[in-house]
Amino acid sequence: MKVSQIIWRRLFIRFGRMIGGLPSGWMRKVLLFLVLITGVLLIAMYAHAPPLVSLQPFAPRSMKQLSMLSIVKPFKNITNEHLEYELQDYFLKHRTFNSPWSWICVAGRCERRAVKTSQRSLASCTATCGGHGRLLWPKPTGDVILGEDSVMLNLQQIEFVTISTSDHDVQNLLEHAKDIFIGNIRNLEKAATAKGQSNIDNFVIYLSAGDGKGTKLMLDTDESYKLEVKLNNKYLEGRITANSYHGVRHGLETLSQLFWWDEIAGKQGGLRVLSNVYVIDKPTFHYRGLLIDTGRQFFPIEQLKRVVDGMAASKLNTFHWHLTDSQSFPFDSTIFPHMARWGAYSAEETYSSADIKDLVDYARIRGIRIIVEIDSPAHAGAGWQWGPEHGLGELALCVDQEPWSSYCGEPNCGQLNPINKHTYKIIEELYKELLDLTEVRDIIHLGGDEVNLDCWAQYSNITQAMQAQNFTDLHALWADFEGKIYRRIVHANRDQTPKAAILWSSPLTKRPWITSQPFDPKVHVIQSWGGSTWPETGDLLEDGFRVILSHVDAWYLDCGFGKWRETGEAACGEYRTWQTVYNHRPWRDYPSSMHLIMGGEAALWSEQIGQASLGPRLWPRASAFAERLWSDPPGSGYTTEESVYTRLAAHIDLLQARGFKTEAMWPQWCTHNPVSLLEQLFMKMDNIDEFILNQQNFCHQLMKDHVKVNLTNHCPPFFDGLLCWPPSNSNQTINLPCPPHYVLGYENPHGNAVATKYCNIYGEWYRNNEGVIWSNYTQCTPPPGEFITVIRTLEFPRSEYGKFCNATLLTTWLPIIKTISIIGYASSFLTLIAAMTIFLFIRKLQNSRNRLHMNLFSSFIMRASMALLKDWLFVDGVGLSWNVVSIDGKSAYIKEKNIWVCKVITSLWQYSIVANYSWIFIEGLYLHNLIFFSFTDTSAITCYTVFGWSVPLAVVIIWIILRIIKEDTLCWTTHNNQSFFLIIRIPIIISIMFNFVLFINIVRVLLIKMKTSVYLQRKKMQYRKWAKSTLVLIPLFGAHYAIFLGLSYHRDYQLELIWLFWDQFFASFQVKIIQLIYIQFYQLIVSDKNFFCFLKGSVVALLYCFLNGEVRAELKRTWRIRRSRRGVDSLSFSNRNLIKSPELRNQHRFNHNKNKNVSIL
Repeated sequence: MKVSQIIWRRLFIRFGRMIGGLPSGWMRKVLLFLVLITGVLLIAMYAHAPPLVSLQPFAPRSMKQLSMLSIVKPFKNITNEHLEYELQDYFLKHRTFNSPWSWICVAGRCERRAVKTSQRSLASCTATCGGHGRLLWPKPTGDVILGEDSVMLNLQQIEFVTISTSDHDVQNLLEHAKDIFIGNIRNLEKAATAKGQSNIDNFVIYLSAGDGKGTKLMLDTDESYKLEVKLNNKYLEGRITANSYHGVRHGLETLSQLFWWDEIAGKQGGLRVLSNVYVIDKPTFHYRGLLIDTGRQFFPIEQLKRVVDGMAASKLNTFHWHLTDSQSFPFDSTIFPHMARWGAYSAEETYSSADIKDLVDYARIRGIRIIVEIDSPAHAGAGWQWGPEHGLGELALCVDQEPWSSYCGEPNCGQLNPINKHTYKIIEELYKELLDLTEVRDIIHLGGDEVNLDCWAQYSNITQAMQAQNFTDLHALWADFEGKIYRRIVHANRDQTPKAAILWSSPLTKRPWITSQPFDPKVHVIQSWGGSTWPETGDLLEDGFRVILSHVDAWYLDCGFGKWRETGEAACGEYRTWQTVYNHRPWRDYPSSMHLIMGGEAALWSEQIGQASLGPRLWPRASAFAERLWSDPPGSGYTTEESVYTRLAAHIDLLQARGFKTEAMWPQWCTHNPVSLLEQLFMKMDNIDEFILNQQNFCHQLMKDHVKVNLTNHCPPFFDGLLCWPPSNSNQTINLPCPPHYVLGYENPHGNAVATKYCNIYGEWYRNNEGVIWSNYTQCTPPPGEFITVIRTLEFPRSEYGKFCNATLLTTWLPIIKTISIIGYASSFLTLIAAMTIFLFIRKLQNSRNRLHMNLFSSFIMRASMALLKDWLFVDGVGLSWNVVSIDGKSAYIKEKNIWVCKVITSLWQYSIVANYSWIFIEGLYLHNLIFFSFTDTSAITCYTVFGWSVPLAVVIIWIILRIIKEDTLCWTTHNNQSFFLIIRIPIIISIMFNFVLFINIVRVLLIKMKTSVYLQRKKMQYRKWAKSTLVLIPLFGAHYAIFLGLSYHRDYQLELIWLFWDQFFASFQVKIIQLIYIQFYQLIVSDKNFFCFLKGSVVALLYCFLNGEVRAELKRTWRIRRSRRGVDSLSFSNRNLIKSPELRNQHRFNHNKNKNVSIL
């Protein structure tokens, strides 16, 4: 035992003995005293505590109510410790909380600020700040006016008035819709009672369903509506006008989104609604579906009702119930109870007829139809095994057969027996029972996907039956099965032919089977679930079939959670973000077939989805899908607009207020700081590298899939450097949204600009005259000075922007380099003109040596002028334009314009480049020969001149001839055939390398001369002067080209960027540097008088020009002569009479001649 325990034990014993030794009267007095003290302390504490009624609306009003917080718990949980934590938790939740934060509207966005007075809640700011439609999801398709004024009201002040509706069923549904509306508003309230502050008398909502009769949603049901809300004094009036019950219901849903709870209004918060509203709205597509799979996982009816509630909130209208699959058969049929007994997971995990009827009625009130699918002939295993036991034979084949990957897409396998007549009868009776429950008879889903023909092929009785019916292919047997099933279901549908008999896309829905019996374009609708880049959708539309789009790469909401099996095919790919779901607009590729696209359907297959994850997997992605189908807002297809983020965030808050479990859109901080968030999302969205890399990876995946599919007479996937072009049908022009503005630099506010590519009748992408696969980006033309123009006006040996290693080079650095080159060329051009003027008008400078320099200056003037001219002419895409040529009035392909003007300019540009390098070589050769062979100024000047201009001319003529014959396209601004480009490049490289050798030799001689110079005594100064001279010689001989020659082809974009910068810098500013460097260097070698002056001079062009001894002397002499002449002319008349003596006249003549004959150093 520890020492402390022994001490406490002894103290306790002594205290007990002391108490026990006291008289009984003393004991009572002590206990009474303790009770009195405790009472006083409790009263004092209660008096100083804040009143409980001032906490929050739900706070208890007495200590008895407070104690009931734990009394209502099971008795065994009532302990002192439990009660302490219960009270602590209660007071933490209901304590007074005064936040300093308020939100104000700044440029259409809510900005959080800390203020002490005039606070504004985030909900109120969100509801009143921003553009029209800021609260509504999905976005309305018509006119929208949402005023900024709002009023407070009580829920009890809302009244409904139904007008012009005589149909009893419609009136009954409207009553239910009113209750749902009130329930949705009540979910927003956070006060103790619905009754609170209000600044209006009442809110009357008039509902008009027109003369529309019937409550069933049909394919031709008019779902449009008009919503108006106006405030007259203290009377708020709302009107919802529609032509059907479903339009009124949509209007009520829209109106419910204009309510919000303002927690800082009044003492306890209050309910608010916008008081000036005008909305005209209707859906873009009639079929807006959501598939829920209950074959792999069982979901209780109550959970399916919550799915229906979410669909109603997002204005989806079709609940596609994939009721059964090969894994289970949960439908407890009254006609065939054996199905559920053999196929359900358990007796509790079944759907009775009453359950289905309950869900159907629940959905009808919310404007949603339920289409039930019993998939066949594949995806049918569990529940079909009871045939032999009841003398019906094998109803399903390959059930649980292994290896499963040989007979089905996922375990366990099962496929209906196509030669068992009882199979067809059971399908008919099951559909009859279900169609009577759903009462949806204009749309029927037949299933029909992923049939494994190898399953049927292994049975000899099936092959014998095929021979008896003269079927030469299992596809014919499959088509025969679908025809029999369709006729049976029509009979089950009370012999009513449906307006749409839906089939999943499959090999049977491809040519030639789709164009034969039993498929009828007037009845059969194909649900295209393959990849959006697969050609099946385009083929079906060309064949005249209506389609419902459910592309797996965009609208399969179950993907992205890894493989749930280790064998067989992998999972269905990456997670589909809500942005991916939202930006998918597949109908843009088929503008002429829009009338055949009924709509779309998002699918949630349940292999990896449980009851707890059902809601988060759906929302908000299914909501994003709903807006795409309802209003189809325009967009680039690659990025999402800012308003979509803010509206979807508000919609998520609405769903959560209604009790939905949703995925988080972003950290909660983003909701409270929308300005900072949106600036980060949209002001800095310029990751060009990621965009192009994603396109390239996407195309790589498409190419692999294309090899697997092995399509014929289709153009394969193609990546052109910017976009990935999916496989396409022959003789078809496909459209893709233009790349985002941060890639091409263009603004496209309406999101309608598209790039196009033509697939010819041979299943090959269109090629231009040079045999290059070509894309049309005419509509994506950027503003002047951006992207394509930047690339074409810069001189570097890359012909296609897509070949660059890093796309950031294109938009971040190239515009900067281009600006430098333009400034350099412009300033060089002006300086050269000034230098040429000096040489032309000063006679003393017109010698043979300077004439050679003037030829060099002329080459630089030509290069600078052609660079500026080419940039000015091509800035609007003169050399990058295309014509869209129609073929039979249907398709179109791209043919670039052949403009002879731009070809002449391009040819002159190439000549100026070659001539410029040629004259740099001539100058280097001349200087080298002058030093080593002591040539005079007039030696071989004529030969140099002829060589400097004629050799480049011959090179360019050869290049022009080859371009005309082999590559007469795109104004000759690109070189797809690199051999043509080498015709220009190789002479330049040769001149650069020769000059580099001369440069090394001259630098060597210069170093030797400096070491022996009498003017340089210290060794350190010698090497310093030698280094400066070497740097001066680099631009003179073009040595920098030899140094950076290999960088232009380097894979590292940073090194390539360095090469581009120095290339353009020297190519443009070198002109000024070279103007008189040569003269300086000549004086350095020949004349000791200017030796020190040159070594101390700056390498800046202007300094070289103005510090040159010969030019400065001539300029000074000319200036003095003109100045003296003006002075002499003004004084000659007066001075003529003053000079009388011969001595003065001779002295005057001597001074005049002295000023005129300035010596030239």
